[in-house]
Amino acid sequence: MIVIGLSLGFGSGCIEPVEKPLSQAAQSESSSSLLEEVGPSVVLPALNSFHSNIEVFRDGLNDITSVIENNGNIEESLEASRNNWLLVYKSWQELEVMQIGSAGSSLSTVGGEDKRDEIYSWPTVSGCLIDQMTVTDDWKTDSYFDNNLVNAYGLDAIEHLLFSELETECPSQVPPISDGSWYALEQEENGILKQRIEFAKALSEHVEQTTEYLIQQWSPDGENFSAQLTVEGASPFADKDEALYAVFLSLFYVELLTKDRKLAQPLGLRDCPNETCVEDIESLQSGLSLHAIQSNLVGFKNLFTGGTSTGMDDLLIELGHADLSEQIILDVDAVITLLDAHVGKPLDGMITDDKETVIEIYDHIGLVTTALKQDLTTVLEVSVPSEAAGDND
Repeated sequence: MIVIGLSLGFGSGCIEPVEKPLSQAAQSESSSSLLEEVGPSVVLPALNSFHSNIEVFRDGLNDITSVIENNGNIEESLEASRNNWLLVYKSWQELEVMQIGSAGSSLSTVGGEDKRDEIYSWPTVSGCLIDQMTVTDDWKTDSYFDNNLVNAYGLDAIEHLLFSELETECPSQVPPISDGSWYALEQEENGILKQRIEFAKALSEHVEQTTEYLIQQWSPDGENFSAQLTVEGASPFADKDEALYAVFLSLFYVELLTKDRKLAQPLGLRDCPNETCVEDIESLQSGLSLHAIQSNLVGFKNLFTGGTSTGMDDLLIELGHADLSEQIILDVDAVITLLDAHVGKPLDGMITDDKETVIEIYDHIGLVTTALKQDLTTVLEVSVPSEAAGDND
């Protein structure tokens, strides 16, 4: 088992560090190829695709501004931007499963810099706060992103600006209702929509810049994080076991977030005081929750298989577990196919009217995550993340 912790020193180095042997998995040829190729074959293509989509989306917001100014068809322009948003959303949801290095949490990820939260902070979202920011011009200042928490910007905020009703979510006793600023904006022709679009442009530019930073971190011409994963030269990883574990941990997104937070909680199966908790659904306003779940699984498959290069599947085959590799891929494909028939439907409506199908989707994902928690951890000789250790479903 791999144990990641602090190495404590006493005195002036009387105790010599003991170098532990690498696990069988970390010594394999497939492991070395996986660590070397995960950046150029999986993460970078996904980041570049997302970057292209956010650029197209931002350009579409400029079109809305032009349409408003020229009294054009606002609804048609909004619909075009929402279609562009779907591409942004799906491409980011694939990247959600790839929180390795800078994208990951600074508290729990080797090399983590919290850049994921800079781009998408769900479930930390505040519709009221976004409405409060909408009526100000604070987001026009260079210091806005330094002075505010992640629940005031990012893809979550853009989604709220693009899909929410024109009424604010804030209660009457707080701004922008209590100070009259929301009402004043309503009195201007398309005042709220114009302000929201301008705010969304600023947020999109910040997302784009943060994505460019991540691309630079992974690029062979930049920081080349894949080289750091191979633990050659300067690296934040102690050895290849720790680097391999970092890739393995990122796969657990489908257990902790996709299965448990995005499905089990709204279904009332965990962390829900009521029969169901549909108010906790991701992207409730846009109705894109099932798109997110499907894209998470697509991202999982790409990371697991290494795209067109070496992945965990090849590592399992080399270690004599081709049957496990094949079964995980078959189970992932089965859920993706199952979701094909439902991704256009709002999840809250399905939980109300067709709960059995949602349970079926949940159970199918459970097949994947059970293999991840039980079989894959055994083969790789690693431990289950503490957040998932007590979860037996």
